[in-house]
Amino acid sequence: MFTKRLYLRMETVRNSLNFFTGSISDNLQKSSGHSWLVPALSALGLAVTSFFIYFALNASMIADDFSYFNIYMGFGNPVVYVADHYMTHNGRIGQASLFAFTFAIFGKASVQIVPILLLFALISATAYLLRSFFPLGHSPWLVSHSVAALLVTGALVLSPSMFDSYLWLTSSTVYLGGLSFTLLAYCFAAYLLRSGVTPIRVALLSVLTLWAGMFTEPLAVCTGILGFAMAVWGFYCRNISARLAGLSLWVGSMAAFIIVYFSPGTAVRRRDLGIDVSLNKIVETIPYNFSLFFNNSQWWGYLLIAVAGIALYFFSSQTSWVRSSPLRLLATSGAILFLYFFGHMLVSMMGIPHLAFRSFSTPAFAVGICSFLVVLAAMSPVVKHSSEAFTLRFAGLLLALALIPGWNYIQTISSALTLRSDHLELREKSIAEQVEAKGQGSPIEIVPVRIALVSQAVDLNPNTRSQIGWAVRSISEWYGLNPDQISIVTEPSDYCLPESPLLKPELICSQVPAP
Repeated sequence: MFTKRLYLRMETVRNSLNFFTGSISDNLQKSSGHSWLVPALSALGLAVTSFFIYFALNASMIADDFSYFNIYMGFGNPVVYVADHYMTHNGRIGQASLFAFTFAIFGKASVQIVPILLLFALISATAYLLRSFFPLGHSPWLVSHSVAALLVTGALVLSPSMFDSYLWLTSSTVYLGGLSFTLLAYCFAAYLLRSGVTPIRVALLSVLTLWAGMFTEPLAVCTGILGFAMAVWGFYCRNISARLAGLSLWVGSMAAFIIVYFSPGTAVRRRDLGIDVSLNKIVETIPYNFSLFFNNSQWWGYLLIAVAGIALYFFSSQTSWVRSSPLRLLATSGAILFLYFFGHMLVSMMGIPHLAFRSFSTPAFAVGICSFLVVLAAMSPVVKHSSEAFTLRFAGLLLALALIPGWNYIQTISSALTLRSDHLELREKSIAEQVEAKGQGSPIEIVPVRIALVSQAVDLNPNTRSQIGWAVRSISEWYGLNPDQISIVTEPSDYCLPESPLLKPELICSQVPAP
């Protein structure tokens, strides 16, 4: 069996290499004259993935990152750090472990490396799920990973603040880390549905779901509801695999929620924040949070998702999902939206009075999947797979539309990240020069480093008085300074950026006062 699997894997790799290295005529015959779409789709998926890798490589420390690094270095041991985090900060063992062990391995470089690893994990897990439910015919590995790259990056663009959800290490380990391990649990559940269950497999799925649920409480609740629905469906259809896989997802996620929500650290956090959120207040803020999400989402994400949907429809003519009624697809997308957007929002507000931008990371992926299913539903009655010419023209038009705003998006983020990186480097150099010139213990002037992209993370912005004391202590400890010797000076206004909804208004050129 192992030899056969190894042979099949080698055949897949060989075919993929042949596809890129010269067997174009063979692929043209196999794909009925439209094989150019596979390399085009692969190139687009590789391009958008490369852009997000570039963003991650230019990320830097912000907000909680300083505090987390300081605490970890004080303990110097991942296990001790996780235990202290659980007892005093919050119960998110999964996030604390991911942060501590990656920092132990990569050090400060984890700020750049971890988001890249999470991006690859999300793309790989999504690609596996696509291959599990959509027979993709020719080049399934390339097609599934290309479509998955568009879905994942599109969902990240749909987040109200990509800085909070992807480029902020502390935040990305919570939300993207939780999503990554949750999708891996879904992949294993899909494997059980196809290959059957055994006691060991069921136990492994429960453990994996438990681990995924200990990243963030709302995601654990959503997974629990999904697992319960799968178990009910398994009992109804008398499908033992669905029944046991669903029960594993339900039990593991609910156990994770209990461990996190009722932890000593979560109790401390709720007491310190003075959280008292009533059900009436939660219900009243639903329209506001719903509009907050869509008003801060970028349309480029929807275009990437539309291209992914059309590409999948084109390559999966035999799948029952694509050929099923549009009403079924729309009902499925509506259920996902309700479960992952509203469910996540309600549980999030039980832990914080106001829904932060970073809390929208999971709903952004739910909205991405919903949009993806809506595209499939719209394609089904309008375009048949025999209408290849129309399908290709439609895909090409959407591809062109996706690239136009995408270029502006890329330029804006690149400029903002370069600005932040340059100012952070200048501040570090300035602190070192002042310490050398004035001596240890002398007053040190520090200029706030601006986070140009829309974000709720703070550095040393004097306008956020509730955060300034905590930020000064964290950053001063990182630089080895005494908080009492720090003097925060007004930031220079000798720079500005082009107008964009991605940027904070005070950094837009037309809003910056003349010096």
